[in-house]
Amino acid sequence: MTDQLPNHLPPSPFSPTGDPVDASEGGSARILVTAGPTWEPIDSVRYVGNRSSGLMGAEIAIAASNLGHHVTLLRGPGAVAPSPRSQIETIRFQTAADLQRALRAHWPSHEVLFMAAAVADFRPRNPDADPSKKRRREDGPFDLELDLLGLSIAEALVGHEPGASHLSMDVTLGYD
Repeated sequence: MTDQLPNHLPPSPFSPTGDPVDASEGGSARILVTAGPTWEPIDSVRYVGNRSSGLMGAEIAIAASNLGHHVTLLRGPGAVAPSPRSQIETIRFQTAADLQRALRAHWPSHEVLFMAAAVADFRPRNPDADPSKKRRREDGPFDLELDLLGLSIAEALVGHEPGASHLSMDVTLGYD
């Protein structure tokens, strides 16, 4: 996994510049935020994923933390990290299954959920049985069969008390 910020992204306009707001003034909520891509392994070095930077989820987490809320950030591979000065609990995931497990484990103890992670659309049908083995060019061409993948928001919300808030985001850019 890499934690490098892509060069083409602007600096964050919401990075903390001072102390967090005192949560005792208006109360605080426990907020769970997902950010970044999922990487579905093909072999030990290749994966199916997307170019998500995780910036939107990181900024949501930073803004909520600056308002005095307790924030847990579920952060995918390669996703932008919030400022080291922020008071955000960060939990890492790599695959959609990892994210699903993290949501099931942490969502019940939070009141608000922002789902800004960019879950891969596909995963390899038959990833290599030996995850430490890298495919070699000498092995020749291979067929890569993909299965549709979806992280069900409804599944993530099962078992949570009624009245909790959640927001899911899906941004699709069309190119002609």
